[in-house]
Amino acid sequence: MGYFFLFLKYWLQWISWAYKLVLQFEHFFSSVRLNFLINRRLQNKIHKIAIKIIIQRLT
Repeated sequence: MGYFFLFLKYWLQWISWAYKLVLQFEHFFSSVRLNFLINRRLQNKIHKIAIKIIIQRLT
């Protein structure tokens, strides 16, 4: 009976550890995706500003 409880304890620890890992991965991937979207928007703005400056220099 003691072995069963020991096994149950380790099993629950493993599940909680795996769950924490999954949560960390989800958080990491969502922040990466968010940064990617923000960077895309920033790049678009920077490109537009750069094009305006180049056009102003040429004319």
